[in-house]
Amino acid sequence: MALQKRYEGRSDIFVFKRFVEFEGPNRLDAILASTPISPEFDVLSIDIDGNDYHIWDSLQGYRPKVVVIEFNMAIPVEVDFVQPKDMSIMQGSSLAAMVRLGEQQGYRLIHVTITNAIFVDEKYYSRFGIADGSPSALWTERPFLTYFFQLYDGTFRIAGCQELIWNRKYPIKTSRLQILPRVLRVYPERYRRYPHGVRWRLFKMLDRFRDVWDRIRGDDSRDQGQCRVVSR
Repeated sequence: MALQKRYEGRSDIFVFKRFVEFEGPNRLDAILASTPISPEFDVLSIDIDGNDYHIWDSLQGYRPKVVVIEFNMAIPVEVDFVQPKDMSIMQGSSLAAMVRLGEQQGYRLIHVTITNAIFVDEKYYSRFGIADGSPSALWTERPFLTYFFQLYDGTFRIAGCQELIWNRKYPIKTSRLQILPRVLRVYPERYRRYPHGVRWRLFKMLDRFRDVWDRIRGDDSRDQGQCRVVSR
């Protein structure tokens, strides 16, 4: 590995080619324990494209002064989302989730880039003179947010980023996001009249069959990760 070769012979630098995991010999605590690093070392940077939240949460025996951690930049600041604790899943967790975890571990947010959050041990926080340390105030660059909203007739529209950021920038097509067929996208008062009322009842009946079929195929993703809206 190029990195190992570059620092070969340096007694103050330790290079590992390992997949970091939540437990066992590849957990972060075990890897750090194989070095003479202090339990309160200076900076920990976590960027593994998915389970960053769970890796930080699994760290027990070390307390770095500063933690730099990647979050999913496509999730709004108000949403606390934690992806499943599974190394085969790569979704990423939200900034709000990272802030909550940091506070539980005694860290405070001091800066946010487009995709990384920087935390400091709370005993050093006063040194930074931050007037408003809320995520919404510190996360000022949000070019990859997609705003998804409803209109009175049940139509869904989007604004902001309109492409799949990590999937070859494939366009997000509004026509593919619609829940209701075009004939049912009317102001709800019209459902009391013919033929919209009949169409609505047929739609609900067919949609129940679709729900069952989705569960049979394993496409029901309601339990994938923890998600809630918070005030940030």
